[in-house]
Amino acid sequence: MTTIPHQTDSRMNEILDSIKTAFASKGFDGASMQDLARSAGMSAGNFYRYFPSKDAIIAAIVSRDLGDVQREFNDIIRSPHPREMFRDLIRRRVEVLDGEKGAIMAEISAFAARSPEIAALMSQFEATILGYLTAVFGRIAGVSEVEAQEKFAAHGRLIMLLVHGMSMRGSCGSAGTVRHGDRELAELVLLTIERMLTDIGETKPVQHSLPTQHTMIEGVN
Repeated sequence: MTTIPHQTDSRMNEILDSIKTAFASKGFDGASMQDLARSAGMSAGNFYRYFPSKDAIIAAIVSRDLGDVQREFNDIIRSPHPREMFRDLIRRRVEVLDGEKGAIMAEISAFAARSPEIAALMSQFEATILGYLTAVFGRIAGVSEVEAQEKFAAHGRLIMLLVHGMSMRGSCGSAGTVRHGDRELAELVLLTIERMLTDIGETKPVQHSLPTQHTMIEGVN
């Protein structure tokens, strides 16, 4: 089973940067390993040393994205103003789109539909992001992580769907901006998420009252 590696080294990052255009333009099926090796300026044999398969390339892409997510969310969780930082992060993801990255993620999603190993990898990736989202919501609401997971998992899944959907739309246009006619959609997405954050911020922590003497006596009886 393919698993998310802990990190990618600097040389692997350079290779991923050099091959992303080929993946975005030709797709995972259309770009052969030889095409990718040429894009990286490497011989096929040397390229295979780093990435023996397309599954390995996908795992490295997911690992790098996950590393970025972890850094961003750790900063938010440690911040005295988690709501404001989270709002800024979401706005950047929705308003400033990377068309190339969106196209690659669309290809990975399509690849996962016919590869159980990649599907399991993406499920692991999404579960990790959901965990970070609920941790942030716990900070905003002032509740424990356990309580946040119980109360806000659905909120996290909806936000993931909204941001992913905007990313997929960005893959159909040029990088950097929302496509013409999608500005209103982006604002509606941001408004929807802002309303969820307001609901989360107004959540009251569960009060676990101590048993009274009367209750304790009844329990003994």
